[in-house]
Amino acid sequence: MAVSSDKGGQIKQWDIKKFREITTLKGHNGSVTSLATTITNTALLTQKKTPKLEKTRKSHARNNQDEGSNDDDMDELWGGLILSTGQDFSIRIWEEADELLILEEEEQIAREQEEEEELVRSEAVIPGAMPSEASEINPLGRPTGNTRDAADMFMEAMDIYEEEIVKRKNGAKNLTPHPLMVARGTNCPEKFLLKSLMALRAPYSRLGGGGAGLEHALGALTSEHVRRLLPKLADWLSRGWEIELVGRSIRHLVTLHFGLAISCSELRDAIRQSSKARMEQLVRAKNLIGMNLAGLECLARKLEEDQQIDLFDELITTRDKRIKKHKAKQARLMPLLPD
Repeated sequence: MAVSSDKGGQIKQWDIKKFREITTLKGHNGSVTSLATTITNTALLTQKKTPKLEKTRKSHARNNQDEGSNDDDMDELWGGLILSTGQDFSIRIWEEADELLILEEEEQIAREQEEEEELVRSEAVIPGAMPSEASEINPLGRPTGNTRDAADMFMEAMDIYEEEIVKRKNGAKNLTPHPLMVARGTNCPEKFLLKSLMALRAPYSRLGGGGAGLEHALGALTSEHVRRLLPKLADWLSRGWEIELVGRSIRHLVTLHFGLAISCSELRDAIRQSSKARMEQLVRAKNLIGMNLAGLECLARKLEEDQQIDLFDELITTRDKRIKKHKAKQARLMPLLPD
């Protein structure tokens, strides 16, 4: 018997004599950092230390009429715990269950899960993406009139932002916010510019909509506006404002204006700042998500302990559905089999 772990958070138990996987334990969010096993059944330790005594006991058991009771004792010699730690800051203890494990059924369940995951991936709808069956015959996506209007409105918002910043630096008093800032519901120039960027990917607006609308609108910006926008995006990413939107905008702008980005020292510094900020934000988000998931799983286990009857009924229903699905699949394959 052997136990292994991987970076996907899975712990697998193997039969090393037959080179066959026994079961897969899933519980960690992230990679498993350490793994250990221990024996809890003292009878197993006795069996390892005194093999001759066990052989003698077996021979006497064959000659006696109470052979069945001795065999039952030998069947219970296995017992142990698996301890694991992961990058999700959790320590998990896996104990051997009393239920019967059927390898063929486990393999069937694993195959069904792989088929369902493949079906979900094939039917996934990506906003702004072209369907795979139409990608070879249809023309490439191109900016529309709405996305050009969105780019013009965003460049106007950048000009308004810089005018407001200059007014505040000059110490002007009793400033009246620009009408477009009032329409956005803010009197802060940076919040106004950020909301203008968020409006580029609004899903049901006339400004383009979705990820494709955002990329087309950013692609229509002039080089001068890109040079002024990239440092501001890097600053927003360092503050943790709209991480996904700002990071995607930086990646798209750097891809389109790579020559400009590497030739300007100011933009190179902005790219370094954004790269460092992105790693910090990713680590922070990963730690937060891992802690939340661990708490939710603990709450789920507590609810399962309080509602054993409902969960048992649910397991029976799931098993019946799986059996019906397997029988229906076999019925579909029967006409294809040769006589």
